[in-house]
Amino acid sequence: MDLIHFFGYDPENSEERDSLIAFVSSRLSSMEIGAWDYYSYRSQQGPEFYFARERGAEPFSFNIHLHGFTDEFLILTERLSDPEAPMDGLIKARTDSGETFFWENPRAEGDEIPERRENMPLVFKPPNFHWYDHLKFPARARVQLAAFPFQVELFPHGYHFPVSDKAQEDLLRFYASPIGLRLVEDNLFHPILEFGGIITAVSSFTYELSNRLMHLASVQTLGLCMDMLIPASATDSAPTPGMSVRASCWLTGRIKEVYPARLEEAVPSWVFLLQTRVAGAFYHDLGEKSQMLGFWDYLALQREPENPHDPRAVAVLTPDGDMLGYIPRDRNHEIAALLDQGEKMHARLIYKFLRDSTQEYIIRIYTRNSVRLDR
Repeated sequence: MDLIHFFGYDPENSEERDSLIAFVSSRLSSMEIGAWDYYSYRSQQGPEFYFARERGAEPFSFNIHLHGFTDEFLILTERLSDPEAPMDGLIKARTDSGETFFWENPRAEGDEIPERRENMPLVFKPPNFHWYDHLKFPARARVQLAAFPFQVELFPHGYHFPVSDKAQEDLLRFYASPIGLRLVEDNLFHPILEFGGIITAVSSFTYELSNRLMHLASVQTLGLCMDMLIPASATDSAPTPGMSVRASCWLTGRIKEVYPARLEEAVPSWVFLLQTRVAGAFYHDLGEKSQMLGFWDYLALQREPENPHDPRAVAVLTPDGDMLGYIPRDRNHEIAALLDQGEKMHARLIYKFLRDSTQEYIIRIYTRNSVRLDR
């Protein structure tokens, strides 16, 4: 799949290609993870370009993602490193709905029939692959899936996808075929998914980089929800809620939250309190250790009631006990009060930005008990 062409650029036109790369490169954020450098540009409308390379090496990869609004719970089962591009890779997962999926499998004689499977396995390409090195699988995760179709068809409301067995035709308003799993078996790391489903919501915009009209559709297939970006030129008519859609797509996914795979392992309880930046990271420079911090790393919260600058100070510590920074002063009142009451709390790292002397971190804070903070 030609990702540049998807956004309206001709990859054979060096002027257009260089123009796109120059625009994106001037607005990059960066992330250093071990031996890898990741660079990303996120537009205000949702599409994100990201590049990756091994530090000191020239070859780099180019990929896309979409910051949409649809979350899906999946069971993450495996990280799959791409032997041809070690800066990239796939996450293998399965759906967590318990619903039956239908997809087409060819028989020896060439016929295609629907086949039943529960909790369908699939693969998706995450942005910044090594950002997720520290995750322990299996794990239950909230994932933001995004589909970039290279083939897409729209059908009127109430459409049923045809099958050879007419008795099952009413069941095939939804189906999914995880082509990417078969490709991985052949050592090809392409997260291709074929599916049919129903569009539940649509918004449209003119993309800022190419002035190309795009439709952002939320799609429901059996047990799986995702966002799909459809160029207006890809279909004869505009998508609307209630229409059926059939597509072959490049599937990406950003992992948002991670929980134990089994509820009995959920200690401490995962009650989300707030999301915040870490203040003062510049004054507590971790040096090379900052490169080793990864997504969802555990962070301890420690009260400092004797802090001369702020009696409500709450320090954020790495798993090794190093000082990362503090909960910002305008966000720490309730957190400090709860810690003083004996509340068991912790934080998880979800974002970091490292460039030159700049260090920025964003964390999510969780507790055992169900408490409410005034936002």
